[in-house]
Amino acid sequence: MRTKTLFLAAAALAAGLASSMAQSNVYSVNIVGYYGVTVPANSKTLVANQLDNGTNDLAGLTTVLPNKSVCYLWTGSSFQGITKTAGSFSPDPTVAPGTGFFILTPATAGTLTNTFVGQTLVSNSVALPNSSLVLVGCMIPFSGNMNDSGANTLNLGSALIPNKTIAYLWAGSSFTGITKTSGSWPGNPAIAVGQGYFLSSKGASTWNTWIQ
Repeated sequence: MRTKTLFLAAAALAAGLASSMAQSNVYSVNIVGYYGVTVPANSKTLVANQLDNGTNDLAGLTTVLPNKSVCYLWTGSSFQGITKTAGSFSPDPTVAPGTGFFILTPATAGTLTNTFVGQTLVSNSVALPNSSLVLVGCMIPFSGNMNDSGANTLNLGSALIPNKTIAYLWAGSSFTGITKTSGSWPGNPAIAVGQGYFLSSKGASTWNTWIQ
């Protein structure tokens, strides 16, 4: 089995807290982490929010972006472009964990690294309505391949994601569509931490990921 990469900065269950935990019997199960996504200048980059920072507002998720950057959010049928002006986005919508969106920075920005910081949701699910395009990312910052399944993986190979489901992967200037057939994704593409993509499920289904 391939080793999965989980980009976690720190766990609240640290060994240094052992003595105080023993005295108080109080502890935390939160896992706080971070990951970075490279954003080239003047090029649309499809990213995903994979952590919960408490508010998940667009400005808080993209603090590195300069003015004149544009974020494109999927509304269910089209993209809404929101431009950063005077240091803020207006409107400044919430981008929930497990949601993908595009970033476009101005040509003068150079290559940037946008860092996402927040709590890892140890067990979660993403609803995939029948035949609807949903712009998603794994709700846990795993990397791996699309046919991986089970705990500590992307679990896109799960039998719960039915055959004839289509994934649309961003290739830098356009989307490439692949269809799940006979229980597997052709080519078994690699998915990076922080990567967003479209899923269109053949029949209503649920995509689950979890840490074991």
